[in-house]
Amino acid sequence: MYKTPAELKVERENALKNFKPYFTFQANQEDNFVDEFEREYNADRARLLSKYQFLTDPLPGNADFNLYSGIRVHAKKVITNIYEKGVISLPEEYQGKPSSMVIMLIKNNFAEPYELGEFYTYQAAYRHLSSELTKYINNRSTANPEDIDRFISDMQLNRYLESNLIFESERSEQEKEVLLQNISLTSGIVVSGQRIIDTGELITEDTGKILDSLKLEYEASLGKGVSQYFILLGQGFIVTLLFIIIFFFLYFFREDVYNKLSSVLFLLLMVVSMITLAQVAYRADTFPIYIIPFAILPIIIRIFFDSRLAFFLHVTTILMAAFFARNSFEFVIMQIPAGLTSMFSLYRMVRRSQLIRAALLIILTYSLFYAALSLWQEGDISRIDHNMFLQFFINGGLLLLVYPLIYIFEKLFGFLSDVTLVELADTNHPVLRRLAEKAPGTFQHSIQVATWPRRPSTKLEAIPCWCVQVPCITT
Repeated sequence: MYKTPAELKVERENALKNFKPYFTFQANQEDNFVDEFEREYNADRARLLSKYQFLTDPLPGNADFNLYSGIRVHAKKVITNIYEKGVISLPEEYQGKPSSMVIMLIKNNFAEPYELGEFYTYQAAYRHLSSELTKYINNRSTANPEDIDRFISDMQLNRYLESNLIFESERSEQEKEVLLQNISLTSGIVVSGQRIIDTGELITEDTGKILDSLKLEYEASLGKGVSQYFILLGQGFIVTLLFIIIFFFLYFFREDVYNKLSSVLFLLLMVVSMITLAQVAYRADTFPIYIIPFAILPIIIRIFFDSRLAFFLHVTTILMAAFFARNSFEFVIMQIPAGLTSMFSLYRMVRRSQLIRAALLIILTYSLFYAALSLWQEGDISRIDHNMFLQFFINGGLLLLVYPLIYIFEKLFGFLSDVTLVELADTNHPVLRRLAEKAPGTFQHSIQVATWPRRPSTKLEAIPCWCVQVPCITT
């Protein structure tokens, strides 16, 4: 049986949590810094002795040497000990790890485990060196503690400290890959002829794992026994047939759209965009397919064309996008009612509030159909995945993109929507205001004709008209 993605994720996280990163120990690095310290310390001798008088005090028990010489010897010894123990610089991903964390240290081509607390960090090394020199001076002099602190700061001991445990990023990544590859993808076996599930039985977690494993094995066997090119050929043939059906529909029922290249390109763009988003969701685990607002397609097509074309293209698009859904049956059952709801709730879009109302109704449609399907399939209300409702709310929020998309498509393809007609009917438009000022009779006549009540009739009705002498308006 194959492990579930959740089980594999936990095992990978546990493996990486216990992973031991690799570091290389740089030997003999302390010699350079000890020599540099002695050279600069001796070069600054005159200034230090004149500034700090306690440095001229003789060493207890050895009057031939003063405290200045003793500090030089002791500092060299402490620096050497620090480098022999090791100064480590941790990469950002391991910052804040406990001192009990184990690392692999490469010395003389051998990797050995060490705890992080066995080494100095850069800050700990500086504190240790400063405290050792302060303790050394206090035990051999009666100098003022403030003068000692100033002397320690004046020496700038941080210049002689540098990490000699170097992080091996390439080696660590290789070991991580080996560790993850060694994780077994299976757990347990199913004996040949063993009954998995019977009619009417509920699918438990273990039964689900067995069925998923059977699916994976079946799909793998398809790739072995049949050429992969035939599988792709079958998928491509189905998609081609669906597109042919779309063109036949346009040819027989919407010849005006079929004969207009910009309209056909627009419809193809909408369909292909939705299918592409479904494919992206299929390949990316962090991008659920149910947050894709498929209801945008019938809404926009309904606004620019009619409901029949919008519903036909919505159903065709959902059938093609279902190839990329984990559960194609559930996907189709939920998307088709959502598309119908979107067309009914946004029959004419003249106000932005209508779009919000439509988004809420679509969220409600998704939620109700998902709850009903879950109860039908699981038979237990506690097994409903509440994260799905969050995806439906995100889907509804993305539906608000309809408003700017309408404007963009109008400009790109030369369409006309109800929103634009409402904007053109605004009497505050500069051109209409100027017409009202220069030719009020023509303005009133235009308003009356535009608002004349229309009744369905087979006969032509006379519309009253007044002849008005219109002065010329120049812009």
